[in-house]
This record gives sequence, structure tokens and C-alpha cells, in this order.
Amino acid sequence: MAKEFLNGEGCKIYQEDLKQRFRLPRKTNVYEKGLTKDIINRIIRLANPKLAAAILISCSSGMRIGEITQLRLSDIDFTQNPVTITVRSETTKTRETRITHITSEAVSSLRDYLSRQKSPKQNEDHVFLLQHEDRLEHLKERLAKNQYSNNGLKKMDKKNIRILEDSLKTTSKEDRYAKSVLATNHNLEKQLSNLIKNIPQLNAKNENGRSSIHFHAFRAWFKTQITDAHQSDFAEALMGHKSLRLLYYRQNDKVRVKTYLDVEYAVIISDTEKIDRNYSDMQKDNSELRGIVDSLSRQISNLEKKIEINN
Repeated sequence: MAKEFLNGEGCKIYQEDLKQRFRLPRKTNVYEKGLTKDIINRIIRLANPKLAAAILISCSSGMRIGEITQLRLSDIDFTQNPVTITVRSETTKTRETRITHITSEAVSSLRDYLSRQKSPKQNEDHVFLLQHEDRLEHLKERLAKNQYSNNGLKKMDKKNIRILEDSLKTTSKEDRYAKSVLATNHNLEKQLSNLIKNIPQLNAKNENGRSSIHFHAFRAWFKTQITDAHQSDFAEALMGHKSLRLLYYRQNDKVRVKTYLDVEYAVIISDTEKIDRNYSDMQKDNSELRGIVDSLSRQISNLEKKIEINN
């Protein structure tokens, strides 16, 4: 709407118009070193249950942090193998519903986190999102217990209660929800930042001075792992990327589940050495079996030729 208004008033705002009037600097791409399973495993061991579950979901599904934040229990089908997640259209960047999956270790971490909640969550409850009403109830409970080590924190809680109560009266439900999503996104990113900042081996910086470990890096790691397992289009589809190459890429549920199970080993974080070794042994066994099959095929072909000659 803003673009249409400015364009109607004669303001040249589109890219081709700007190129004719201004010489724009060349875009520079910052090199980002890829994450390893060992690094991610170390982060998960240090993280609290909520952050660990969010990281494992990101690493095994390719979901964006905003999609993870808005995840509801009703979106997760724990009865499927692998566990299936429906990413609702209203939470996605492309505004299209898609299906993805998470690994067994991500499921275990998620169940551990959910079991630690004070009250059992209902199907329509958000897994990670803390809304205004939830925050207000939590602060009131903490104020009622009055177990503060200093008066400063108590005053801060009283102030935040007033702010939240005023917001409930003056702000629409949609605006409060949008603010809660942003606040939860920021909270998860902040928890991750605080976790790694005091560990030199984890607090590495990119060329632009920003941390190399963030939620988008977990999503990039997922894409890299699945691509290395020779399923690039499959990774793009699970991540919700839009491209001409995926315009006619369609999988039914049965094929998608089988494909994910085939590449699940690539996005499992824990016990990586054992998993990689088992996979290497399987590849070696398959190679030997293919050699035997090829040898038998040649022998059969030679026998058939001899039979034809004798006849």
C-alpha cells in the first residue's frame, strides 16, 4: 500500500527507477563458516530444555525461528514416524502451508521440555510462544510468592504488570500476538547469544563482526546436510523455499516420509561417530553387494550366450 501511494504521488521507488538515477554500491556477500555436529552438540548440552528443543527442531526440520515460535501442539503429529509438523500458512514467509519432519532426538528433547511445564498444554496451545496473558499470569504469581532477593526486581515486576495490563486494554489481540512473537524470537536468540558469548571456541565472528552461531545458521546447516545426502530439492521443499525448480516438485506423504527416514542420519546431532560409522559400513556393504550382483549378471549373460551357440 505504501509503495502504491508513493508511486501514485510521482515518487520513483522501484529498483529500475533508482538504477537510472543512482549508482548503487555492489552487494558484498559475507563468508560464513558452516557449523559442525560437534559444535551444535556442545551448544545443546549447555542449553536449557526450551532452547535445546528449539535448536534441534530447527536443525532437523529447516524451520525458520518465527515458524518455530508460532508452533502449536496441534501442528505436531507424534503418532507418525518420523514425527510430522504442519507449518501453517499464516506463520510462513511465503504464506503457504507445508509439511516437514523432525528427528527422533528432537522429539525426545521436545517431550522433555513439555514435561517440565507447570500445567499440561492443550492441543491449541503454543509450544514456545509466551503471550501477554501468560506473561501477566506468571508475573502475578511471582509477585504473590514475594520471594525476591532485592526490591529492584520486585519494582520491575510491578512495572511490567502495569504495562501488560494497559496493553490488554488498549491494544488489539492481533497486535499483542505480533509483539509476543517478536519478543519470543528475541528471547530465544538472546538465550543463544548469552550461552556462547563466554566460550571462546563458540563465540566466533563472521567477517561482518556478527556471531557465526544463530538460528538462521542452524537452518543453513540443515540445508547443507540434506544436500550432502543428495536430496537438495527435498531440503528446499521442507524449508519452504520458492524457486522455479520446485514449481512441479510434488511428493506424496508416503514418499516424503521414506525420503526423510533415508536422510535422517544426516541431521542427527548426538552419537555422530557411531551413526556415521554405521552409515559408512552400510555403504561398504551395499558396494560389495552391487559387485556380487554385477558379477552374477555377467556370468548369467555368458551362460545365455553359450546356450544360444550350442543350440
